[in-house]
Amino acid sequence: PHRRQFSSGASHGAGKARVVTYSPSFTIVPTYECFNVCTYCNFRRNVTKEGKDWLSDDGAAQKLRELDAEVAEVLVMAGEVHPRAANRAAWVERAESICSLALDHGFLPHTNIGPLDRS
Repeated sequence: PHRRQFSSGASHGAGKARVVTYSPSFTIVPTYECFNVCTYCNFRRNVTKEGKDWLSDDGAAQKLRELDAEVAEVLVMAGEVHPRAANRAAWVERAESICSLALDHGFLPHTNIGPLDRS
């Protein structure tokens, strides 16, 4: 991780240095389709293709190969598929596959694809 040091204000002691670490990351979006209609969200698109236009492994691998050497983490972020939708399992498998590809390319993957369960 990268490190930055800075001096903070009164709540942490005047002039006391603090260290913040971070890892440069890249976001891969397998799909913008989402069944939720949150009024605050400008990320989502209406569900229209039932998964036919989701990002493929080849497309994800191409993006991963093109990443800057500074990138350490890959965020897999997607719209949500309804928990009872017929293509829910395929959607979870798509995210898992992209995470595996990220690992294969030397990146630390993490997800933001909505609520999941262990099944």
